[in-house]
Amino acid sequence: MNRRSSTIVLVMPPEMQNFLGPLVAGVIITMLIEAVTGRALGLVVRRRFERRARRRLSALGDHADLIRRGPECLYTIEFVPDGWRPEDLQVNWRASGHLASGLRAAEPRHLPKPAEEMLEKIAVERARLASTDVGWWNGDSIAVDAISTSRTTAEERPVLKLTLAPSDFAAAQVCTDLWMEAFDAESVELPGDMDVPIPGMVNAVGLNATLVTDDGQLVLVRRSARTTSGRAGLHISVNEGMQERDRDPRRSLDPHLGLVRGVREELGIEIEAACVKLHTAMFDVRRYQFGLLGHIDLAGSGITAADILLARRHGLAQDKFENSSLFLIPWKFDEVVAALNEPDWVAHGWLNLLHSAVGAFGARSTDLYRLVGIDPLRSRRRRS
Repeated sequence: MNRRSSTIVLVMPPEMQNFLGPLVAGVIITMLIEAVTGRALGLVVRRRFERRARRRLSALGDHADLIRRGPECLYTIEFVPDGWRPEDLQVNWRASGHLASGLRAAEPRHLPKPAEEMLEKIAVERARLASTDVGWWNGDSIAVDAISTSRTTAEERPVLKLTLAPSDFAAAQVCTDLWMEAFDAESVELPGDMDVPIPGMVNAVGLNATLVTDDGQLVLVRRSARTTSGRAGLHISVNEGMQERDRDPRRSLDPHLGLVRGVREELGIEIEAACVKLHTAMFDVRRYQFGLLGHIDLAGSGITAADILLARRHGLAQDKFENSSLFLIPWKFDEVVAALNEPDWVAHGWLNLLHSAVGAFGARSTDLYRLVGIDPLRSRRRRS
């Protein structure tokens, strides 16, 4: 049978052609790469960046304070296994902006680009976001001006003091992207004292926590490839950025409330702030981002694993798109160690689970510390 071929011609206005042209080209290029390599484009790009990051990390030498996992590198500012008491995690708010003055005051060798060039790029990114129909994506963010650790005079309790200031998504994104590019190219120098943030460079506060349900199940997730620069790896239960609205009745900023909000938005359940314990302050060195890690214990709350799965199924977790899947494991030592030995973790999620496990299974912490190359028994033998 002879078939007459036909051609369908779509006539589009010029403004639509301008929009769709690059989009169609991108789709075609993606399809070609995936056909040739047999792998998703996101995976190809991710592997390329991982190889470059590993070369950079190997050039750092044997810095004893750094924890490395694949292409990622972490620096722990302080770890308190029992967690800070809420009153010992003190947050001061500086209402005036810090970005321009901070970058101009920073040591040039610690900046990925000269301060004025960075400020120009941030202004361009703000304008780009404002020109779209979703300009609200340049939402409020929180910058870190200062970090200090100390002890209370009477009880020797650990104290963490943070000085925070207003920032925005554009500043956070540009500073992170420029830092990663310069870090991987070995054209930026890490500060000698990583407890002190580079002025103007930290424009977000990450909040992350493991969560264990009333029936003893640890919630783990796999991150979506659409989020956090395609870091589609294993992660712990809640991953949130602190916002200025995370305030207590006295109008004080409180990261515990940021995690309460994060649980509501990502898991679809309501919890009390008293369930939240923060135990780690850290830097993601390759992205130069600050994070607070913690643990959420729902024992006695009546909230079970089934409640969380049901909330997600009914769409109550409004930010569930950030995770491609959610799964559960028993909160028991062997199961947690098996999870920690999985290869494809987002690094700070892995560190969060490790530190939460040290706090929960203290009697067996030696086995956990060995996962980061620490042998406490050998250290004690040397001291004796």
